Amino acid sequence: MKIENAKTLFFTDKQHYLNFRKAWTNAVNSPRAKSHLEPWDEWHKTKPITRGTGKIRIQGWITGAHVILYNLLREKQSHDGFTPITNKHRLLNGAYLTHGLYFATYELNDYCGMAKAILSNNSPFYYPHANDSVEKFLEPFEGTVTPEMLSMITTEKVNQICISFGGRKLIETIIYGGFVPKTFDNVFDKIVELNV
Repeated sequence: MKIENAKTLFFTDKQHYLNFRKAWTNAVNSPRAKSHLEPWDEWHKTKPITRGTGKIRIQGWITGAHVILYNLLREKQSHDGFTPITNKHRLLNGAYLTHGLYFATYELNDYCGMAKAILSNNSPFYYPHANDSVEKFLEPFEGTVTPEMLSMITTEKVNQICISFGGRKLIETIIYGGFVPKTFDNVFDKIVELNV
């Protein structure tokens, strides 16, 4: 999926777009971008801990949903930066090729829905914590992406490419046929080639 004319649709001027790019650079280079372990009292029950270590995993503030949003606002394909799962054991145990992309798109759709609810004043009923959630989600963009911009985005449902579209045949080609896709473009080309 790609949004044509996203730069003119979402940004007021060139400086706004450049500020957006600068905010993204700062966000991904920030120490807060990646998850990390911190010391934690093992008996504390409010947060999940890594068992037996006395540490807790703190989630980084850049997720797959942020990457998709960044791609869409830059007029790129939404799947840029994601790679298909090709581990034979994971595929044999039911994983699907688009695992990360699927859940990142699902998360972005959630935030887009919350932004729409906020703007239509339905957020207290549908999403009681929508304002805080959307604000936290947009924090890495340093104010260059607004809930109004987020509400204008509609992402396509990412197919699991497992059972549907003859995906089982594609997965068997990866497991038994030696096909190892590096990008989703390789996967889409192979789907056309297999005529599934």
